[in-house]
Amino acid sequence: MHDPATVTLILSCLIGQAQQVAAPEMAEDTAPTWHGDVGPIIRTHCAECHDGRGPGPFKLTDHDDVAPRALFIKHVLQQDIMPPWLPSVNGPEFRNKRGLSAEELALIERWIDAGTPLGARHDLGDSDPGDDAREDVVIDEAVESLNASMRSPWEVPAEGGTRWFKAERDKRTFVMPLASPEPLRIRTISYRSTAPIVVGATALAADSTGNARRMVDWDQEPGSYMMGDIGFVPAGSLGVVGPGGGTLRIPDGYHLSIPAGSELVSEVHFRPQGRPWTLNDSIELVQVPDGEVSRALVALNVMQRKIELDPDERKSFTSELTIPQSVDLVALTPRASRRCVSLAVVRIRDGVPPESLLQIDDWNPHYRRTYVLETPIRLDVDDRIEVTWRYDNSEANPRNPVVPAEPVSLGARVGSANILLMCAPVDPTGTKDLQDFALEEMRRRQR
Repeated sequence: MHDPATVTLILSCLIGQAQQVAAPEMAEDTAPTWHGDVGPIIRTHCAECHDGRGPGPFKLTDHDDVAPRALFIKHVLQQDIMPPWLPSVNGPEFRNKRGLSAEELALIERWIDAGTPLGARHDLGDSDPGDDAREDVVIDEAVESLNASMRSPWEVPAEGGTRWFKAERDKRTFVMPLASPEPLRIRTISYRSTAPIVVGATALAADSTGNARRMVDWDQEPGSYMMGDIGFVPAGSLGVVGPGGGTLRIPDGYHLSIPAGSELVSEVHFRPQGRPWTLNDSIELVQVPDGEVSRALVALNVMQRKIELDPDERKSFTSELTIPQSVDLVALTPRASRRCVSLAVVRIRDGVPPESLLQIDDWNPHYRRTYVLETPIRLDVDDRIEVTWRYDNSEANPRNPVVPAEPVSLGARVGSANILLMCAPVDPTGTKDLQDFALEEMRRRQR
């Protein structure tokens, strides 16, 4: 996955050309068509961001949007720049996968080489949705939903920089009042940004202690440049969406728990774009219907507390966690800085070859998210989860934020790099024990 700067460079070179592909290589009646073949693929994999309201800089929802950019699209597909999807094929299947198959890539290339034929609208019943292409969550009116918003707007700076404690100025944490007097069982989280083009991954958490509000109130501006970890509650314990906002839906039978009286904590990663943008973002929470049986997810944190690197040093860090009781693994949420280049999560059992749970060969924190498994994986007592992060603090790493490279010393109570395993106990009566284990495990790593 190429860095967003690479995409911008290619975009600046090619996007203004607005050229149609000429000289079709095959007769139109034998070539793929927009209505019959290509339109549904583009809207499935591209329109969520490229719909005029998301982080994509232009629309890709109908033929008139796509055809003038055909050569540019062909190039970014061939270079594996888009669509952004970090997990490799070496592992389980995840929901809402964005990567195109080899067959889909070949079909789009054939369509472009044929001159981007439109085809008949009745092919496969396709139609151009225009501005209605964005797939928002349909809310059942019988299911209660809640909304939370930033306490006041904040202006994303035009330029980047460093914070007072020498970290990059590329994230800001906000508190969104929720004020529910009852505990909540959440099935769906939808994050809506007023400036999606500058917003990358957004890590969410719940805080019932008031510490998050005190943290952000230390800053004169809305929010805080500190990370969204609150005590031993890591940012992302309610999931990560992005880039530009989006929706995280937990599978039926499971839910995210929010304690009574909590406020929502939103750690927003942003990319300055050369001019100010105003954030005034909001979150919608959809609850599990009353009476529906559902198991709570607990975030088990496999973490590397400190990351220390010399200039030009390449180094791997490995941590592991032993599963204390039988659980169903529903989702995984990774975290690492831009100096990380790859990560791998494996399950280790005696007498069985290691099993890949998540592998990312080209890490890019801008595109990270919570990866929900297509089918939950049963983890048994004493299974070991091993995570390896590979870091490159040299100029050869195109995402290294400091060139020439400088010494790196990162530390966080809940981990400078981590994987949150979103698990539900097979026996629901074991939820409290699993929560206690997760907390004690993080405390143990501080000693």
